[in-house]
Amino acid sequence: MGHGGANHKKHPAMAGRAHLLVTSCGLHVAVIDAPGHGDRPRTAHDEQEIAGLRKAQAAGEPEGPIVVCYNAHLAELAVPEWQATLDALQELPEIGADGPVGYVGIGMGTAIGVPLVAVEPRITAAVFGLHWPDALVEKGESGR
Repeated sequence: MGHGGANHKKHPAMAGRAHLLVTSCGLHVAVIDAPGHGDRPRTAHDEQEIAGLRKAQAAGEPEGPIVVCYNAHLAELAVPEWQATLDALQELPEIGADGPVGYVGIGMGTAIGVPLVAVEPRITAAVFGLHWPDALVEKGESGR
């Protein structure tokens, strides 16, 4: 599962969804912080992007161009990490490599999830919500 940009992997909404999927559906769930979010340190680039976003918000200017650009950068970093995480999870005997894999993304989790799902054939089901669609359509179409 991928969370929105203003949240982290331990946010009550993410933890609640994960708990429901584990206890009610018997699934294994991993919620991953994006680079520069949650428990992960921010880089100078992260700080610059976030400052630009806050400035646009304070001025009542459009946020979309900033969010789309920043999320695309985060996706470039996160997709290989999340593929490596999936590799590691599937090596665990209680998970294995044979079961189905799904993805749920909200906001920034969608911005990372669309390119992830486009290049990751192990993910056979995905749910996306709250995103900036203009930049994601190309990513989804260029995948599979």
